[in-house]
Amino acid sequence: MPAFILLASALLAFAVTVELLAADYQPATLIALFSSLPASRQVAWLLVFLVPLSLIVFALVQYCKLREKNKAVDVLETRLRSARHSVLLLEHGQKDTEQAVQHLDHVDPEGAISTLQTRMASSAEAVQYHQQRNASGDLIGSVEQIRRQQQEIKQKLGDVIAKRRSLETSIAQLQGSQDEMEQTIPSLSRA
Repeated sequence: MPAFILLASALLAFAVTVELLAADYQPATLIALFSSLPASRQVAWLLVFLVPLSLIVFALVQYCKLREKNKAVDVLETRLRSARHSVLLLEHGQKDTEQAVQHLDHVDPEGAISTLQTRMASSAEAVQYHQQRNASGDLIGSVEQIRRQQQEIKQKLGDVIAKRRSLETSIAQLQGSQDEMEQTIPSLSRA
């Protein structure tokens, strides 16, 4: 665009110069002729030369502004793509969390299930709160905050799973001891 504007300006200047030189006007003669004109005609000739020049300058300034706006749009598009990618990662992480919760629902006693459901409701409220903030605030900051909360939930979930496995191991050991005692009792009654 600037090349076109500069080329058009150069062609305009070239055409005016060729016409003036073809009419055998020397620069000194032109200045003297211009000075001898009445003031109203001098103003008219100044307008004839200054209006195209001002339009050229205006076009160049508008082009520069347009380029700056395009750069700003590119930056915003990059941020939006980054936010979308972060949201997709969060959704994937949430799916993993939900799968782990479903696993716990199948093997956990009711008390642990209700605790997990309360925590999940709390995390859902937090996610909803942050989704509302995303619409009106800083998307990347909100995504980071949700990511931290999700990590905390995952950590708590991991603790619950570890405790559950520990309980299952203890129950299995107790069951084994009970089986041994039950096998020992009949041998005692024979003796």
